[in-house]
Amino acid sequence: MTFLLPRELFDDAIQPGFEAAERGTQAVGTHFISLYSPDEILEVARSSGYRGAQHISATMLDKHR
Repeated sequence: MTFLLPRELFDDAIQPGFEAAERGTQAVGTHFISLYSPDEILEVARSSGYRGAQHISATMLDKHR
């Protein structure tokens, strides 16, 4: 699954893209209400029974394209 980082964990380079996405989703009535750090989302997944959950960052995914 994908998730969004809290703003304080953003790299400056992705700030404009996040803001554009946020404006677009708000325009259609969908708001970003749940933002997670990688550790937080792993805890959610593992406490839901996904014992093998792991975080793969966007940077890591880009390396495999």
